[in-house]
Amino acid sequence: MTQTVKQSATPTPTRSAKGSTAKAKASPSSSPTTTKASPAATPTAQSTVYVCTENDNGKLVWMTKDDSTKIVAARQEKADKEAADKKAAEEAAAAAEAAEQQRLADEAAAAAAAEAQRVADEQAAAAAAEAQRVADEQARQQYVAPAPAPAAAYYPNCAAAKAAGAAPVRIGQPGYGTHLDRDGDGVGCER
Repeated sequence: MTQTVKQSATPTPTRSAKGSTAKAKASPSSSPTTTKASPAATPTAQSTVYVCTENDNGKLVWMTKDDSTKIVAARQEKADKEAADKKAAEEAAAAAEAAEQQRLADEAAAAAAAEAQRVADEQAAAAAAEAQRVADEQARQQYVAPAPAPAAAYYPNCAAAKAAGAAPVRIGQPGYGTHLDRDGDGVGCER
């Protein structure tokens, strides 16, 4: 609502029961002279344009158009800043959530890789143990015991024991003698 009012008088708005604003009645001596602004009317240096604007407390007050424009612009700037801050906070929260999801995915991938490595290591160890067992079994099957020496064998020297296929001769075997075991370790003709 735009009204041209002389600078000397400022009307005070009041709220009616329906919430609309009406001019308070003033004494005739202080009543402002109000005229509707027409497109052809040019404001003079003696007149100021007042507008009714809601203040920070939510009450409607009369103020100059310049002051009203400043207040409305400040409110809009504040609302824009709050919207920008809210948007920035939402984007930061979304970025934090994405980072958390990435961290969880990385942890899951690392755990899966560690489990796969553990399983592979266990399989490799089991395969190596099985290969060793098979090799040992084959070695036992391929072992050919030396031909037993005759029960009443006597070898005068190691050359005779080797020629008979009895070398090395161990203590307790037929043909063992201390003359064949020079170092006394229980194995004769060991070289």
